[in-house]
Amino acid sequence: MHQPLAAVPTASEKIGLHVRGVRKRYGKTSVLDGVTLDVRPGEFLTLLGPSGSGKTTLLMVIAGFVRPESGEVLLGPQDIVRRPPHERGVGMMFQNYALFPHMTVGENIAYPLKLRGVPPAERAERVAVALDLVQLAGYQDRSIDALSGGQKQRIALARATVFRPRLLLMDEPLSALDKKLREQMQIELRRLHQQLGMTTICVTHDQREALTMSDRIAVMHGGNIVQLGTPTQLYEAPANEFVADFIGESTILPIDASGDRPRLRGRLLHLPRDCRPGADSRVVIRPERLVVLEAGQDGAGMNVFEGTVSHCVYEGESVVVHVDVGEAAPLRARMLARRDGGGAAPAAGSAVRVALHADDTIVVAA
Repeated sequence: MHQPLAAVPTASEKIGLHVRGVRKRYGKTSVLDGVTLDVRPGEFLTLLGPSGSGKTTLLMVIAGFVRPESGEVLLGPQDIVRRPPHERGVGMMFQNYALFPHMTVGENIAYPLKLRGVPPAERAERVAVALDLVQLAGYQDRSIDALSGGQKQRIALARATVFRPRLLLMDEPLSALDKKLREQMQIELRRLHQQLGMTTICVTHDQREALTMSDRIAVMHGGNIVQLGTPTQLYEAPANEFVADFIGESTILPIDASGDRPRLRGRLLHLPRDCRPGADSRVVIRPERLVVLEAGQDGAGMNVFEGTVSHCVYEGESVVVHVDVGEAAPLRARMLARRDGGGAAPAAGSAVRVALHADDTIVVAA
């Protein structure tokens, strides 16, 4: 008897993935440079990186659509690197959904079950459960062409999970949706993952999407994983300048560490305790951590910058104040937009002081 879709796997049923030294080249170009990665059982892990970083190629290697030159892909204890995709027990959700337009919604979802020889009566039952799970109950007889983008995305997810795969892979699953629907579906995917409990790997270039949905994030750059950690770890403690610049908004400035005390733009740099910058270190300044000082505030114990407001950008819930401090890039301070006018943003052209608390000062290697 097949396991019902709605059942959450127990700890013993969940399975992890282990990638060991995977290399892939296209001609003279190295796309994956000995990638090693461990995905925990039941985890939602995101491969995040810019175009050309190798994240999609790694996903295709795991799925079986790309054969690496060397390395292992272990699903549980079994090396699946030479198995064809249909023998891996992997569910795949593509960027363009890959739904069959000549089939109904129910026939699309039932297709993986039909390939696996599930009897018609059970197929119908499991399709109904899958549709209920993605909040589209009763859509069995609808045409694919009659669905919205968000509905197609849900149907693709139902089809990818209806046969209870050991591993779910998603390639840019929300990129075709508009901003508001994409944000709604990020929460929805997170909810479905918690309900299904299956090990999931998602590829995206959208850092906000990765921060919202993931248990952990593997940041890729140049065919390698440059940092692996929780969303909080990556945002609060980036491993290097690339990660700091790629995840979140920031201005990055060089540190002068040549003297007995590190300095920034000639001033002593206040840092968190036990932080020891090296010769090529940088300070990462996040807009939401900068404070616009009012007249009379001295900013004692903080890193204070004096400059001129070049312009302000109203973003609805906040105002971003761009401050020229004599660097190539301006500092940006994000202020909450208050209805009562309190804490109003300074006018363009005015002199301001902005400050960063020592505990909010992030130092990374160049």
